[in-house]
Amino acid sequence: MVGTLGGILLGISLSLRIFTLVISSTILTYTTPIDDFLQILRKLRVSYKIAFIITTAIRFIPTMEKKAQQIIEAQQARGAKFQDSNFVKRIKAYVPVMIPMIVESLRMSENLAMAMLNRGFGATPHWTVLQEIKAKPIDIVVSIIFLIVLSLLILMKSANYGSL
Repeated sequence: MVGTLGGILLGISLSLRIFTLVISSTILTYTTPIDDFLQILRKLRVSYKIAFIITTAIRFIPTMEKKAQQIIEAQQARGAKFQDSNFVKRIKAYVPVMIPMIVESLRMSENLAMAMLNRGFGATPHWTVLQEIKAKPIDIVVSIIFLIVLSLLILMKSANYGSL
């Protein structure tokens, strides 16, 4: 019984960690404009190529989600069944969705590459921004609180607090 209880508690702990990561990343992407996110990455001295990859991925998530929904609706109109109770059949039903998604993502990346080439991406590692963001006092206070909480959590983890 003790092993089962430990497994349940570990499962709950891991689920809460994943839930926290998903919620915090969702809040970050919905509340921070992409230009500000790019400036933050630049101030953290992240390479401009890496920063571009991250912000492009964040920007294209909603676009790809809409494309996936359009493809699913088109496949359903053709008679595809995605609500099958058999797990294997459900996975197989998504194959006709994945192929157009891959083709569409390749097409979008090719268009993006051509647009970047035409605009001179990479010609210089420095870029200018229209409006420079600056940290306000509340930003500094929240950052300090976040660092304190993070440090406490790391100390608690290293002291095996809450372990089974």
